Amino acid sequence: MVDADPTLAKNVRILQIYILAGQELKGARTLDAAAAMALANPWQVRERFGLVRKFAKAGRPEDAWRLLSIDPETLKDAGFIRQAKRLYGAVKDAGVKREIHGRLTEATGGGLSAKPAPSAIAFLGVDRPTARLGTAHAAASAEVPPRHLAGFESEMLLLQTRLRSPTAPKVVEFNDVFVDRFGQIWREGGEIIQTNGRPIPDRVATDVRRLDAACHAIMGTRGIYHWLVDQSPRFGMYLDPAARPVPVVIAAGSPRFERETLELLKRSLGVQYAEVDEPVFVSRLLMPRVGFAGLMYPDATQGVFDALKSEALKAAKKKSYGEKIYISRRDAKRRPMVNEETVEKEMNERGFNVLRMADLPIADQIAAAAGAKVIAGPHGAGLAHVLFAERGAKIVEILPIMDGAYALRFNYARLCTALGHDYSAWLEHQRAGTDKWTTELPQFLPFLDQALA
Repeated sequence: MVDADPTLAKNVRILQIYILAGQELKGARTLDAAAAMALANPWQVRERFGLVRKFAKAGRPEDAWRLLSIDPETLKDAGFIRQAKRLYGAVKDAGVKREIHGRLTEATGGGLSAKPAPSAIAFLGVDRPTARLGTAHAAASAEVPPRHLAGFESEMLLLQTRLRSPTAPKVVEFNDVFVDRFGQIWREGGEIIQTNGRPIPDRVATDVRRLDAACHAIMGTRGIYHWLVDQSPRFGMYLDPAARPVPVVIAAGSPRFERETLELLKRSLGVQYAEVDEPVFVSRLLMPRVGFAGLMYPDATQGVFDALKSEALKAAKKKSYGEKIYISRRDAKRRPMVNEETVEKEMNERGFNVLRMADLPIADQIAAAAGAKVIAGPHGAGLAHVLFAERGAKIVEILPIMDGAYALRFNYARLCTALGHDYSAWLEHQRAGTDKWTTELPQFLPFLDQALA
């Protein structure tokens, strides 16, 4: 026990495991002991950031903030702003919230309070939200603690309430700002508006490339999920021809799928794009905002998916991948399903075409999803392609679940609900601190057959 032998807690990995154990067991005493030991030791900044994330995930954001703010060197680090912003939205204590706000105001040079202006460019059709929500239900293997299924149902009830009064997509803009290849936004004088934890370059507007206007599409992650789910709906603003002279800016050396997607939009809607390597100065930086609620306005966003599908089908030479596809993660390094090969065999027997999206060009990926009436697979980025399926498609997700993972693990349920799909989740237990997990086939297969019926 860490509280019985404090010397063990000087190893950051042991302490992280201890925090995970407290999270798994819902052990307040364990987490209290871990917090005391974390505060007592002089961690390196990166070690401290790792512990902060673990405490936040365990539902202890106040402990995370104490650990983040106690060390002067951590407060000076470029990553402090990003860590503190995450905690600001999670803490409940009003005093702690005020303290974080004050520290962030200082660290961002006032940029925390920088407000974008409404843009003259806007999404079309935002007065007509659809009234149709998709359906989302879940079942679980016997290994899954009942609280996870209850958590899913609670999250879906909350989502349905929000989507019945959806926030319309909109375009805002920041004026006279710098943007770098990491997507960071700042002004001369040190006002930091957006950061991903890297040092802000010292530049003046007269010394860098200038753009009159640009649409910000530089991602903080290189994964295809965020590009398709978070970014591609934002290009709905280009359904208004008035927006098309404004280029999309992406990072130089960004993943190929970003450029391939934009090439499809260039052919279909005339969208131009530019790659950013060194920082650029932008007079009008457009920031489209959509979110899951914005997908409830199909006139504002569906045209983008239709344009991508149309061009993708041409590029894929109208190739058909079948009406039922299973998106495999068999070779995934993160969160691997131990028995996925066996799951794939069962899927084959039920008429599924097993695909690894990473093996296909983006046009073929889109075409495969566009032609499918049923899409199944384990939780992973490949399921983002449900965006291109026709409304009402059946989606079956095999979902490893643990405490602290609801925010991200339930995202496909949220997405499918907004898109009008028929979504089913099968929950499998994933223990905190472990990456591998297993699908309990004798229990899962009857669920699958019922979902497909």
